[in-house]
Amino acid sequence: MKIDVFCHKVDNYGDIGFAWRLVKSIASLSNPPSPYFIRLICNEQKLLDDLSGGPGQASAIAKILNIEIVTWQECLPSDDDLPSNSNSDIPEAVIACFSCTLPTRYEKHIAKHPNIPVINLEYLSSEPWTASHHKISSLPTQNGISKKSYFFPGFTEQTGKLIQGDLTHMHNSPKIPIALESAWQNLRPGIKRVLIFSYNQVPLASLLDGLYTLKEPLDLLICSGQAQAAVHNWAELSPSKNEAHQYINLPFVSQNDFDWLLAQSDLNVVRGEDSFVRAQWAGKPFIWHIYPQEDLVHIDKLNAFLNLYTANSSHSVTGAVQNAMHGEKISLWWKNLDEMTTHAQEWLNFLKILHKNGDLVTELLEFIQEQQKTS
Repeated sequence: MKIDVFCHKVDNYGDIGFAWRLVKSIASLSNPPSPYFIRLICNEQKLLDDLSGGPGQASAIAKILNIEIVTWQECLPSDDDLPSNSNSDIPEAVIACFSCTLPTRYEKHIAKHPNIPVINLEYLSSEPWTASHHKISSLPTQNGISKKSYFFPGFTEQTGKLIQGDLTHMHNSPKIPIALESAWQNLRPGIKRVLIFSYNQVPLASLLDGLYTLKEPLDLLICSGQAQAAVHNWAELSPSKNEAHQYINLPFVSQNDFDWLLAQSDLNVVRGEDSFVRAQWAGKPFIWHIYPQEDLVHIDKLNAFLNLYTANSSHSVTGAVQNAMHGEKISLWWKNLDEMTTHAQEWLNFLKILHKNGDLVTELLEFIQEQQKTS
């Protein structure tokens, strides 16, 4: 099956990180040769190398998995007037990650083939309304596509679920990734580890202020980019150092190494969508620095997730998680970290049961096949 997957980077790495994980997961469903030929059409190809371990690594992975990485311009048909029965450059399905707008000329070309499913793969949300919108179709588009279908990731059977990926590497690989060997030598045995992968915004400074007050030793693993800049800015304003704490700057690592890193930490501070999901698969307590939106819409999204995440937890765990996620004083939740760890493991077990018959990738492919039969 030929599938075109579109991704338009908005900011940071989240959108492309999700799309790259998606296409790799589709291609890895079967042993080589894969029955899927996937074109990943993205506007920031260099970032794929960053997420794969360095220059040339994305292309090497793509070649093994039968993935073609192309630019938006390269995906456009060479002739707007290709006859409707032409099979040149015609996919059997189109996936628009996060409902990115397809190029006009491409969309007009695809519209000549009404049997091609076009799927708007949406952002992850726990809000109840997503279940009722999952798999519904839109009206015909301005460029002639008869319908697009909406596909919502989520945490229930009524949604498209999550990308699961390789949990064996995350949890059971004893080998320290090469990129992390140098940083790992600085860790102290028996000391709690806090991984920080967040935006350069106020919530992180408040968290660092709280951690600063703790007398127990901590090793803080600071991811490259915005997190390191934020910690540096915070340290510049701090009146003194907490000698019990060690701040370790990490290099930029691949997705596989990042997954492994999440499973090695005692608390993960994550952001966006992809790292938010991977932190849950790690089975460790986490704080989600959700991307801020106008009119505080992101708070509704955060609370919707928390309602699910803590639905069956004890009163103390619910309160601790709520306080941690909303940036309340560390004295209100740090003492419950062990309970939060147990709860994170219970949530991981819930996710495994939810996905025992398939994850977002298998659900998405099954939906595409259903759409092809009804077109």
